Amino acid sequence: MEVNWFITIPWLPAITTAAYLTVKKKSPSEIIENTVKAMLGYYLICAGAYLAIEAMSPLDARIYGATGTHVGILNTELMGAVLVEKSGNAGFLTFLLAFAVNLLLARKLKKGYLFLTGHHLLFLSLMTCFVIREKIQLSPLAAAALGGMITGIYIWFCVGASAGCMEKLKPGARAGLGNSASGAAVIGTVAGRCFRKKKKLEYYGKEGRNTSFVTSIGVITVFVLYLVMPGTGKSLSEAARCALMYGAALSAIVYGLRMLLGNVIQMFWELGKRYVPDLVTGLDSTAIVSYSPGAWKAGFCAASVTAAIASLLLFVTGSPFAALPGFTSLYFAGGVAGVFGNMEGGKQGAALAGAVTGIAVILLTSGLVLLSGMGVGYGMALGETEYGILGCLLSVVLNVIK
Repeated sequence: MEVNWFITIPWLPAITTAAYLTVKKKSPSEIIENTVKAMLGYYLICAGAYLAIEAMSPLDARIYGATGTHVGILNTELMGAVLVEKSGNAGFLTFLLAFAVNLLLARKLKKGYLFLTGHHLLFLSLMTCFVIREKIQLSPLAAAALGGMITGIYIWFCVGASAGCMEKLKPGARAGLGNSASGAAVIGTVAGRCFRKKKKLEYYGKEGRNTSFVTSIGVITVFVLYLVMPGTGKSLSEAARCALMYGAALSAIVYGLRMLLGNVIQMFWELGKRYVPDLVTGLDSTAIVSYSPGAWKAGFCAASVTAAIASLLLFVTGSPFAALPGFTSLYFAGGVAGVFGNMEGGKQGAALAGAVTGIAVILLTSGLVLLSGMGVGYGMALGETEYGILGCLLSVVLNVIK
């Protein structure tokens, strides 16, 4: 069988890593070691994608057979890994071009908004490239060029919008959110204003908990879903096997992302510091957990409840696709909304912000899949807010053009 070398062989991550380390004047052994590591990281992500499909597609088949509705559990890493495997170098090129466009805008517009969370930028780029190729049938190179431009512009706005919220949370921080929950920050800020002058949950009092435990939450969620969802062949052993495959897939993908992107992210940081005088860094959402751990938990819990209700309503109304609450995604989106809701409206604001975000994530993700066809049958979907916002907007515009 002929191999599409442009897609399947990770030469572009390898060249990028090697070029960066060469410029840094690293030793040949370091260059070789890290270049090989980047390529191995790519294949580890692809292996995780395979495990994820094996674990989650039977759940979708079971629910579809019983209800006529396809489903996808919210998990950005799992669905993102599938897009890595399908897009290969085209997706990685989109990723590099998106950062280049963002860097250019940050420098030329003198706003300094630079998205610096690499894995979320990669997944946003992959999603954009996928939607473009599905809708208007461009070549991989043309789709990468257009996708890079669109994603680069969008992430500049993401950091800018969330930077205004961050300035209220911590004046003088010169930071925004460079992840997939920038929209949740805006939702939280707006929703929290409904309860101004209410007593706020604690600030700065505790350190944020290590977020690795969300993998365990995901494994338990998948295990329970396999037991309670309708269909034949239900058993403890089947549920346990698929749940553990889910966990193994997520662990492999996270580790693979670190190997693939470690040097690239460092390169992005150095380029930002060098070429953007008034840098406003777009950080990952975990950077704000410690501002109010209680508000984070309140937002997460509220988002989980309303997301479950929104999913149920999609089933009741006969939607062809329904996103299912994935607590990994809701932990970050709901938590971010809760922190900013608390900033404006105390614990009531945190709860309302999380509740609104839970509904928004389910509806936006379901809309993205319905409009683009991304991941139907896989049993998983991109989570959080930015994928739904950008994906739905892009799909609608390309449908009109088409």
